[in-house]
Amino acid sequence: MSIKLKNFISILSMAIMLFALSNCSKEENKPKNIDHLIGSYDVFEKCDHTLDWSYIIEIVESDSSGADVIIKNFGDYSRDVYAIVNDDVILYDYAEPEFTISGNGDIKGSALTLYYTNTEGGFILQCTANATKK
Repeated sequence: MSIKLKNFISILSMAIMLFALSNCSKEENKPKNIDHLIGSYDVFEKCDHTLDWSYIIEIVESDSSGADVIIKNFGDYSRDVYAIVNDDVILYDYAEPEFTISGNGDIKGSALTLYYTNTEGGFILQCTANATKK
């Protein structure tokens, strides 16, 4: 076999291998589409043992590798809660000494329903927040 033919076969083999590898993808490495969540929301919230109230949250893209988005002013507590988005579900867990927020939510178009438990000191609240994108 001539040197030119060997070089051609080597280059062709490498090209085929690179093409095959470039078309392989892992679902977990695929970036999530969170653009539809980014923005401001009007929130109406009901919690046990308290009055119902309204407030505004803002959802922005997270710069953290452990979260997809940040929910600003979560629960009207002036706290930024990092959340993970998985299809039409949003998951969050926030903790500081004597204060926690944890729960999940449903994403339906431009609306969110957030279910969470808030503990502050020894007081525990179960809440449901209905958020509509502005």
